[in-house]
Amino acid sequence: MTRPLRLFARSRRLPTAAFLLAAATTLTALLGGSQVRVGQHTAHMVPSALLLLPALAGAGIAACAHSPMREWDRLGAGRVVRARCAQAAALTAVPFGGALLALPAEILDGRGDLAVARNTMALAGIGLLAATLFGAAAGWLPPLLIAGLALTLGDDPAVAGLWSWLLKTDADASAWGVAVACWLSGAVLHAVRGDRGHLLSG
Repeated sequence: MTRPLRLFARSRRLPTAAFLLAAATTLTALLGGSQVRVGQHTAHMVPSALLLLPALAGAGIAACAHSPMREWDRLGAGRVVRARCAQAAALTAVPFGGALLALPAEILDGRGDLAVARNTMALAGIGLLAATLFGAAAGWLPPLLIAGLALTLGDDPAVAGLWSWLLKTDADASAWGVAVACWLSGAVLHAVRGDRGHLLSG
């Protein structure tokens, strides 16, 4: 039982991915006190960690969704589905837990480590969803794009509804609802389909 799991982990370079996610968490912690302006015509500032770690984690987890052994995955059926689900959970847990352990509990106006962990979960789910729909080679783009739009357009009322939840405080229930929905959608779809073809093409 353990040998197939080791082969699964090695084929997807999961130890390397976990190390890189931990390194991204460390980098974010070092920059955690820095602040960036949100929006082009506003003085609204947020901690860089609020978007930096989630964007890096989402892109990294999506890039690791690729399977080099699609035909063998089909033979594995149920076991591979469970393994992919565990893969999504384990890789998300690294930056999620790292945000809680390495970042200050209160960074700026209530946006603390829980908000960073929440955004990490959300963008990881979006990355997995994109990797399933478009392939792992392109799955890393949406997390970076959404974080970039939140940073550059900020709270612009015309479009902010698509990403304003990323800028919410720790305890915002609607932001947590979006994050949980994003992660569950991405993780379940990745577990069931992996990156075996594109859903959009049938």
